[in-house]
Amino acid sequence: MPIAEYTPAREEIFYPGGSFAVRGLGVADIESLVRLHLTDMETIHAIVTQRVSPDGVTSADLTSIAVELIQRLPVLAATAIALAADELEHTPKVLQMPLHVQFVALKAIAELTFKDIAGLKLMIATTVTAVRAAQPRTESSLLPGLSSSGGTGGIARPPTS
Repeated sequence: MPIAEYTPAREEIFYPGGSFAVRGLGVADIESLVRLHLTDMETIHAIVTQRVSPDGVTSADLTSIAVELIQRLPVLAATAIALAADELEHTPKVLQMPLHVQFVALKAIAELTFKDIAGLKLMIATTVTAVRAAQPRTESSLLPGLSSSGGTGGIARPPTS
């Protein structure tokens, strides 16, 4: 099949009074999420690495990740849903949708985007590494108590008097 005939797989998501379809996220979508939510990338990395079973991704893992994303990063979650529906301009409407609709949509997007957890972990690790490399580190941009030469292992210590 030629590329011109490619149509991404979609899953229909139902809400009271209607429905919309989502697809898996591609490289351009991930780039948009990183650009729009740069400061949230390390939080996403932490959520995924804490919630995924070492034996591979399970339905319970996806459930846990989706719930935590909605709770901790609701705008990012809504942006991902709007991107996957090809309706980025309607992100504010996604924020108004019932929690269960957002949850079902995120879970479907994750399943359509990643076939296995190795792909998910690799993508997130690569994104976090790229974000860290792209951000200039200056003394003023570090947390109080940290310095680029302080070697605190990333743990902020209170200033000593």
